[in-house]
Amino acid sequence: MSNILPTSMIVRIVIVLCSMSIPAACLGETAPPGYEEVYKSPPERARQLMKYPYEQQLEIFSYSMARLHPPDLELSAALASNGKPILPILLDRLKKEKKEYLQHQLIYVLEIMDRTNDLDTETAAIATVREVIANMMEPFWREMSEKSLNAILQKQLPVLPGR
Repeated sequence: MSNILPTSMIVRIVIVLCSMSIPAACLGETAPPGYEEVYKSPPERARQLMKYPYEQQLEIFSYSMARLHPPDLELSAALASNGKPILPILLDRLKKEKKEYLQHQLIYVLEIMDRTNDLDTETAAIATVREVIANMMEPFWREMSEKSLNAILQKQLPVLPGR
């Protein structure tokens, strides 16, 4: 009797490890620069994120939103705290993003940003959000994104989950 595992068992183990603990590595994706620094200390994540340029903040944010469950909403608030200076970059990312759950997360950032910045007067931003929502195929993400847009237009504060 050999101590070597059969090939089928090794394949199963690799699949389980990939699906549970290291999905990005198994898919060949690498974390954006700064990701490890932001995520090594959970209480400091938002503050760490703010140390990076806007484009890199968006990369780290998008990477983490796709991998953390539940998503770290503190990062949404941190990204939104940049205010209008990040708006052009955020809207460009929103237009290019293909994954609807990430589109919604970016729209949610806009909803939070609207607390301190009047985004309802930003007609180009509102038009972009409307266009993205109109092209969403998944009803759940479309509905969630419409709620965020309505909150911006009606000046309602977003309700954070679990509160």
